[in-house]
Amino acid sequence: MGKCEHTSTLDIGAGLKLRRVKGQKNKLCLYPMATPMDKATAEIPTHPIQKSVSKEPARVPQVVTMLAYEVYCEVYSPQEEIVTGNCRGGFSTSELVAFLYARSFPRTEWHKRFYEALKGMKNV
Repeated sequence: MGKCEHTSTLDIGAGLKLRRVKGQKNKLCLYPMATPMDKATAEIPTHPIQKSVSKEPARVPQVVTMLAYEVYCEVYSPQEEIVTGNCRGGFSTSELVAFLYARSFPRTEWHKRFYEALKGMKNV
């Protein structure tokens, strides 16, 4: 396996970095950072997600949202604001489920599997 060249790096918390692959517009790589998180004392970093009922904002660990974001970038195109919460409050619950479902398949099937997962969802 060859080494990836990267054009930019984004520290997304939770001991992870997201890197854009040089020369490939929609290709992103997720990498662990050099310093591990102290699990005993640190809170798990989260990103906002949308939800239908409650006054409290919903949160999901960044390690989860970044896996979904990798698929999002493949299905649509990169838009960091979707995970930071600056775009419509983050992923909807149904999107999060569908992106994570799609990610369990080969990358070439992500688009098809994302829409497959959304088909039967109701009130999510």
